[in-house]
Amino acid sequence: MKLLPKQTRVETDDALGMAIEVAVIMVLFMAIGWGLDQWLGTLPVFMIVFTVLGAVGLFTKHKYRYDEKMLELEQQRRDGTARSDRDGARRG
Repeated sequence: MKLLPKQTRVETDDALGMAIEVAVIMVLFMAIGWGLDQWLGTLPVFMIVFTVLGAVGLFTKHKYRYDEKMLELEQQRRDGTARSDRDGARRG
């Protein structure tokens, strides 16, 4: 007897998931930088550095994710085109 429903993996590939990811990571990196600045008594140097580091990391991650998705979609398009070409040759 199953008492709990089957757990499904949450896909974060949609826009809402990516937006939440960006917000959480940026806040986390800013907080780490702010904490280091408070601990070391420096100007907001670490907060700026960690914010830029987080932004560059997120940009890089999303760029690679976008490129991977486009390659996948191009491959699906090629497979569909090749399949329809073969079907057309068989009919003709």
